Amino acid sequence: MRLALQHENWNSAAILAVHCTISSCDAVTSFYLGKRSASQNHADVLKLIGEIRPLPNVKEKKAQIAEVLGIKSKAEYSDELIPEKTARDAVKRTERIFAWAKGIVFH
Repeated sequence: MRLALQHENWNSAAILAVHCTISSCDAVTSFYLGKRSASQNHADVLKLIGEIRPLPNVKEKKAQIAEVLGIKSKAEYSDELIPEKTARDAVKRTERIFAWAKGIVFH
């Protein structure tokens, strides 16, 4: 993800950010609930995360997760290219999501 940014490959950076976010969510829900979202709609993971009590910074993280997942279709399936700002924002959010998940799972 960071390497893709360095090489100004905005679509790759965005796609990798989306997948890192999904994996981070899977780690958190697996840790707390023993399951992960199997839905075709990746945003459904937000419902699972909402089931976890207590979960640090959950409202903020759910918003960040939703923002990153919101670019998935455009990044992966559209012929429209991802702009630099969108890719950089997705990577920044994903780094925060990953650090949050890592702090939960490996506390």
